[in-house]
Amino acid sequence: MPGVDGLEICRYLRRDPISAHLPIVIISANEEQAHKQNAFMAGANHYIVKPAMMDDLEKALEMVLNPQAPQNPGMPR
Repeated sequence: MPGVDGLEICRYLRRDPISAHLPIVIISANEEQAHKQNAFMAGANHYIVKPAMMDDLEKALEMVLNPQAPQNPGMPR
């Protein structure tokens, strides 16, 4: 995204009362722990490292869209 990165967009969405409640899943090639922590601090609900498999995305979406459902203990929170 020219001129802005995904974490800044995440922060923007969290600051706006209209979008503050929306679930956010970050999909990034950056697997550094510091980047993941920054994503969660920016307001992300879940973080997936590329290349992402469809199963990973489905599990992440289930987690953020239905947080009361029983979670697989092997999945990151």
